[in-house]
Parts: sequence; C-alpha cells; structure tokens
Amino acid sequence: MTENLKSYLFSIRPQWLAKILNGEKTEEIRLHAPKPPFIAYGYCTKGKPYLWQAPKHYTCKCYLDDRSHNIFDKAFNGKVVCKFLVEEVDKLSYEIVEEQKEDYDIGNYIDGDLFAINCCFDEEKVCKESCLSSLELAKYLCADISSPNMKRIDKAIGYSLHITNLEGFDKPMELSDFVTPCRYFDDGNCKGYHKNVCPHQIFDCNQDGSINEVTCQEQWKLTKAPQSWQKVEVRK
Repeated sequence: MTENLKSYLFSIRPQWLAKILNGEKTEEIRLHAPKPPFIAYGYCTKGKPYLWQAPKHYTCKCYLDDRSHNIFDKAFNGKVVCKFLVEEVDKLSYEIVEEQKEDYDIGNYIDGDLFAINCCFDEEKVCKESCLSSLELAKYLCADISSPNMKRIDKAIGYSLHITNLEGFDKPMELSDFVTPCRYFDDGNCKGYHKNVCPHQIFDCNQDGSINEVTCQEQWKLTKAPQSWQKVEVRK
C-alpha cells in the first residue's frame, strides 16, 4: 500500500527525465536521499533541451528537442510529469586512495588527475541502470574532493534510488498542486497557533476576545521547485 507513504518532489533535468519516462533509466543517483520507502514525483526543470510529449503513434512516451513547437504540442519543462515508488536505496561510495600528480586513465580517475579513487560498489551495474558513464558517475559523487576545503576527506558517498511502479502523467501536474507539509495542520484546523504564526491562519474569536478556533486558510503552496528534492503533499 502506498497511501501512507511520504512523498518527495525531485527536480530532474529533461535529458534524464526522458530516459526515466522511456524506461531506459531505472536508477536515479543523488548525493543525499530520503529514507525509503517513499513516493517520488518527478519535476522537469526549465530550459533547454525541451522535453515534449510524444504523439500516440510514437514508440516512446517523450522526446527531446531544442526547438520551440506549435501551441498544440505539450512541453513538460516546468511541470511535474511522473511519479514512481522507491522501495530500495543503495549507498554508493568511493575511497580516496591518495593524491596523484601524474596523468591516469580517465575512466578510473577524477578529471584533473587530483586523486586516485577506489570504487566500493558494482560500478558497471549502477552505470548501466543510471545511464551514466563511470567518469560521469565519479565526477558527480566526487565533485567536492577537488575543493581546497575538502582535501582531507577519505570517502565520497552518494545514493542510488531504484525506480519502480513508474507512472507518467498524460496531464502534467503544476507546482501549485503540491503543498509543503505543516506539522500543525489537522483537518483544516491549526493546532499550533500558540506556537507558530503564519499568514494562512484565520482566527475565530469569542466576544470576550478569547480564541475559539484557528482554521488554516490554505497550506503553503509550492511556488518554487527544489534544488534537489523536498518533502511534499498533494494539495487536496
């Protein structure tokens, strides 16, 4: 049952979302990840390349194109276009062996030949399922190693989210269809008004000035996509 699972909104670039929707990419790589199981909603980031909904006679569900189309074609950029279930999250790590000065095989070492790395997971499988090359994966997970403030770390860590039960939306959802969960919200009423003040509270006061109840006019609607991911609820 997925009704009681927490939901998270993930910002995903068009080129990766196209591979997810077309069934090519079954693992999503992140530097941080929520604790599974959870429902993930895929938000298509704005800008080129444009992600277009494929016509029904196409064999794929969507495709990429840098050119603008007519008003009848549906672009997915800036929309929430799918959801999927994540029941398994694998930890990925690289051990930083030693600082290097020479040039090394570009497939095994960070670009800029700063550090040699030892892969501590099944790199071939992860690269295949995530549609990344070994170099792209290493660059992403080890991006902070070359920073002057990060040279003493001995391990780079990331996470692989296994995508299951993928559901693409024929009619994409908007950011405004989601709200940020409020721990004080309970069946239309604000239970934490004495602790927290927000612009959505409506006070119903008695004649003596005491508070009868505080209702929530509207929960915090999303107006901006997360940089990576954030916890959300579908707006009712």
